Amino acid sequence: MIRRILSFLTFGALGASSSSVAQDKEEIDIRDLDPAMQDLVRDIAGKQAAGLDDAEVIVHSVTERTEFYRATPQDNEKLIVVDVTFKNHKLGFGLAGVELIDGRAQKARSYGGGAYQVYLKEDGTLMEDQSGEHLIGPITWKNEDPIRVFLVYSAPKDLDQIGLGYWGKIIVDRPYKVVPAPNIKEAESGR
Repeated sequence: MIRRILSFLTFGALGASSSSVAQDKEEIDIRDLDPAMQDLVRDIAGKQAAGLDDAEVIVHSVTERTEFYRATPQDNEKLIVVDVTFKNHKLGFGLAGVELIDGRAQKARSYGGGAYQVYLKEDGTLMEDQSGEHLIGPITWKNEDPIRVFLVYSAPKDLDQIGLGYWGKIIVDRPYKVVPAPNIKEAESGR
């Protein structure tokens, strides 16, 4: 059980991509933990939720795709690729918690988090290291460097404006129009 909790605290709570977490996930009900461990889990969850407080979120583009690198949409959906930079984020921020939301709805409707991630350098060129390990340092790691990434979501075909959310908060200043990718065949090959 301790190994499962440590895995949750190390990868799940700190927002590592789901591919970093062991495949044999097991649900843990926080009420099954002793009170000290419950407090620890709540503390880490609070740090993760506060990871984007006062941060800058810059959306460079939002494009519609039929495939992108290794990502494909769910049945009867399309891919939405968001090129985004996160600056001044804090310890605990995790890309897995960034949700795609409907940009038209009066009340934010989430289409989920845990996006497929393609890492970029600050200038927008592809980062050689696609493991994401550069985003997971030790608990004392300082999140000073900006993170630029393609976040790839599967969403309904009629979704034409999006926003981004994080732990129940809308984190972009306005809705962004989803545009078809130019030269879609060349772009979808990831080259």
